[in-house]
Amino acid sequence: MRRLQSPDIRFLELRRLEHVLRRQAPYFGQEIQVRRAGWRGRVERLIKTLMRKVLRSYAWPQIEFNEAAAKSLGQCLEHLIELDRQVSTLRAQVRQLQPQESRNASQPIDRVAEVSAPPQEESCAIDYYFKFEERFRGSRATIRERQQLYIDWFSGRGAVLDIGCGRGEFLELLGEKGIVGYGVDLNAEMVAASCALGFHAVRQDAREYLAQLSPGSLGGIFAAQVIEHFPPAEIARLLELARNTLAGQGIVILETPNPICEEVLRTFYIDPTHVRPVHPELLRFLGEEAGLKFSQFLFSSPLPGIDRTSLSVESTNQGDLAGYRDYAIVLERP
Repeated sequence: MRRLQSPDIRFLELRRLEHVLRRQAPYFGQEIQVRRAGWRGRVERLIKTLMRKVLRSYAWPQIEFNEAAAKSLGQCLEHLIELDRQVSTLRAQVRQLQPQESRNASQPIDRVAEVSAPPQEESCAIDYYFKFEERFRGSRATIRERQQLYIDWFSGRGAVLDIGCGRGEFLELLGEKGIVGYGVDLNAEMVAASCALGFHAVRQDAREYLAQLSPGSLGGIFAAQVIEHFPPAEIARLLELARNTLAGQGIVILETPNPICEEVLRTFYIDPTHVRPVHPELLRFLGEEAGLKFSQFLFSSPLPGIDRTSLSVESTNQGDLAGYRDYAIVLERP
């Protein structure tokens, strides 16, 4: 996947359209798949081969159009990004030429620079958080395996924003499924790690980022191990912004440590940036108050001795939930 040289919320829909066109173009070159074995499979393959040959003549003009449109759109995007970079540079030079008093009194004139600007204050815990995750959370392979549980929920919904994208594990899973994904994270090292792997990531506070997106611009929002860093009022604000940003039938999945599990409570404050555990029913209440529709809870990361790798429930009164380290809530926009 090509990396957007200057990730910008204004170009998300254009990049998604380019991705769709490129994905549809090579359909007739794909291998024919059959579901049956033996002679039934051979008959099925023969029928599909004949149908493809018949349809190819009708579909070929559309395929050529998709390829040409995707190529032209990609070139236009790269040109727009380069022009935007030049304009931002010129605006920065103009600001430098202004008197200091005038600069302080004027409003920001470069929205892109404002979006990408890192926060001015960070705790010392954030500064070394990349090393902390490497030691206490697990390797990229481990996190990829855990997050496989969520990937199919986002299929066919549109562009997905990964809040707290970290080292890019979920962005990588989205790309493998052909789903357009973008990341936002407050930590500079995390953003650099994601960008180095070719993913789209921006360094900014997630709530500020969501507030600048257009209504209905996202098909899904994912956040793993993020909301426990916020007080309840900020979680509520995040969910309100998520609802405003999602398209119809868009989905939000938030994963967090499971406070019903005693082992989680014993180790929760090893992370100095944790604020408080979030009970599943509290998170459900906040989501519904924000105007989102509750779907289900997904419990994962079982303790030793638990047979199931994950558990889906509609209420915390169902099942033995104390045996799972993490849970996620699935919320939909009505």
